[in-house]
Amino acid sequence: MLCILVNSPDEAVARVLQDGLDPEAFLVTDVRPGPAFVRSVRGACWDIVVIDRVNERLDAAQVEIEVVKGLRPQARVIVISEESSEKDAKIIEQGVYYYLTSGTVPELIRVIKAAAEALGVHHKETGP
Repeated sequence: MLCILVNSPDEAVARVLQDGLDPEAFLVTDVRPGPAFVRSVRGACWDIVVIDRVNERLDAAQVEIEVVKGLRPQARVIVISEESSEKDAKIIEQGVYYYLTSGTVPELIRVIKAAAEALGVHHKETGP
């Protein structure tokens, strides 16, 4: 089973992933930014980490990516920016797996499945 940590100010992204991914192949855990996120990264071996709304909290998102890369270097980091700007280049330069703008559901599901394949985890097709 592939473990996905979703770091977002609300539960919408995690809910989309829980509804759109096969629950036998993907375990989606939702957490809010801040100390709970850091504790979660330390507490389990995550395969994929989704960091939402980087445009609203650029400095914090950069630190979160650094924490993930330091504690879980094998994890694929996917960031979502609701409002793309040149400031987001700082995020991309940190070597994230994927930078997604405006977070459309089919695209996010596709990226998660691609990350799973990159990690060598094969899944059956379900959802979008």
